[in-house]
Amino acid sequence: MVTQVRTPQRDEMDAYYRALPFANGLPQWEPADAAWHGGPEPWPPRRTPATAEQLEEWAEADVKDESFHPIATFADGACVGASAAISFDVTVPGGGTVKIAGVTSTGVIATHRRRGYLRRMMQAMFDAALDRGEPLAMLSASEGSIYGRFGFSPATFRTRWELDRHEAAFLPAAPDPGSLELVDAAQAKQFWPVVHAEVRAHRTGELTPCPGTGTACPTLRTARTDRCGISPTATSTAR
Repeated sequence: MVTQVRTPQRDEMDAYYRALPFANGLPQWEPADAAWHGGPEPWPPRRTPATAEQLEEWAEADVKDESFHPIATFADGACVGASAAISFDVTVPGGGTVKIAGVTSTGVIATHRRRGYLRRMMQAMFDAALDRGEPLAMLSASEGSIYGRFGFSPATFRTRWELDRHEAAFLPAAPDPGSLELVDAAQAKQFWPVVHAEVRAHRTGELTPCPGTGTACPTLRTARTDRCGISPTATSTAR
């Protein structure tokens, strides 16, 4: 078997996406009662696999995106593993920024696991990141136990609480700084970069926005489909 770990070519992008869970309609977060669980059901519902048109749209956008760096494993010419890094700047303690590689959606198909392909893809991404002048790497792990072997360690924690309503009460309200208003996506996209830049300068771990989206986004496909923003007058939108 001939194995290659390399950047996929434009005509290989469909196969690249199909090695990733989200393109096949599979969930990317954990069931209850894990902290990553994001819904009321015990297990996230299965989504519809990506259509050929969607794959083509994603490929067209990703090959033009200079911040997006895909990597894939090919076994005898077939794509059997995929991952990517997105270039960001991240705010570090003290208020400075450092270039960072944000590792995003990763997968190896079931028939080719336990062969070291993930390790080889991670090392290839680290090497490429260093060549780009990105000394740090960061990810949000759906299974934290996987990534310690590659040098990652916890940077922050997430937890999930469920309280019976009769056992909880609100803290006294803070002074009212203004009002909250729902706005449309066009208004949010106009104001969000202003507020985000101000907040990012003082919040450790905050990322620069993904190019063309106006949002900081560590995951591959939601990075290009979700929109949210806050304006200088404290208006916000979420879609």
